[in-house]
Amino acid sequence: MIENIFRIDGLFYRVMMKIWHLLLLNFLILIFSLPLVTIGAAQTAGFTVTTRMITKNETHLTTTFISSFKKNFKQSTIVWGILLIISSILIINWNYVIHFQQLHSWLIVGLGLVTLLVMNISQYAFFYLSRFDDSLKQMLRNLLKLLLRYPISSLFLIGVWLAPIFVMVLSPYAFVFGMYMSCFLGISFIHLLRTYLLLAIFDKVVKQTN
Repeated sequence: MIENIFRIDGLFYRVMMKIWHLLLLNFLILIFSLPLVTIGAAQTAGFTVTTRMITKNETHLTTTFISSFKKNFKQSTIVWGILLIISSILIINWNYVIHFQQLHSWLIVGLGLVTLLVMNISQYAFFYLSRFDDSLKQMLRNLLKLLLRYPISSLFLIGVWLAPIFVMVLSPYAFVFGMYMSCFLGISFIHLLRTYLLLAIFDKVVKQTN
């Protein structure tokens, strides 16, 4: 029984290989995100890798990552830049509302809806770019349709996306631990988990449109 576990096709080997792949992917995402302007392309490449890890048991991670990074660099960078600008404007508006106590119901509702919309587009956009070769206009149209069709699933995905950040701000210890994990497995593990959830939604949509 123990010998079977440690065989090259055994459970221990498969688990260790999965951990190694996540370590490598985490390193690639961090390195290719360092100029900051390339974060979008790194996210898209990360989703390409995790999708193939799930659907095709991908093992050539570095080659796949770099290929996707180059292929989707232009569109991903444009999307990242647009989202960064819009997010900065939203942060400024939220700071204004809170600092000057402009807590008008219509303003809070409007800012809240726009914030949710931007967060949803952000969580879907780079996964979409990793799978489809549509124009940015077509991507935005399809993502808006997706949000209207699956609002509950979209909110759940936001929760999964933001949960680690929420845990990190609970205490200095959690923050340090979260930063430490992000350097090794945290980013790639969350990427893999989100890919499982995103694949379930996108595959459902593709089947319905065929």
